[in-house]
Amino acid sequence: MEPVSHVRVALGMGLGAALLQSSDTTVAAGQLPVDPGLPIPRGRENDPLSTVGLALLAYGLVQLLSKVVDKLPAWRGGADAQVAPAAAAAAAAVSGAGFTAEDRKRLERVYEQAVADRQRLERLEDAVREQLAVHQRLIGQALDDLREAHAKLDNLLRKLRTLWMQVGRRRKDRG
Repeated sequence: MEPVSHVRVALGMGLGAALLQSSDTTVAAGQLPVDPGLPIPRGRENDPLSTVGLALLAYGLVQLLSKVVDKLPAWRGGADAQVAPAAAAAAAAVSGAGFTAEDRKRLERVYEQAVADRQRLERLEDAVREQLAVHQRLIGQALDDLREAHAKLDNLLRKLRTLWMQVGRRRKDRG
């Protein structure tokens, strides 16, 4: 799980970069924030004090960010990262952040309910599969019977047409 502090650090770095960039652009463009009533000083484009000021500002931001990062438990290195899981669980239980016996019982009940629901769903799936197979078999038999009936009707229709043709020929012969 990624800590939320990445966002804070990224925002802090972005803010520092924006401050540095805005200061850099004003110096690079030769536009110093000057009161319009004062005379414009000459030769301040390459002022070493502004460079030192920017460096100090960047250093201060780095120090501030390092203190923030050191306060976050996910970012600590060394001995804190090597804490045994049992010691971490004991510390969490003491601080109230761990699971209590009641929480474990609730979780066990929820797990048992989930397992029972899953088994019930599996039984329902099996019953539905069996019913589907029976329905498919019955539909197949009905289609086979329908094809046989259609073949019989076609045969009967053919015989009736033949008979009708014979009756029609006899009427023509009589008349």
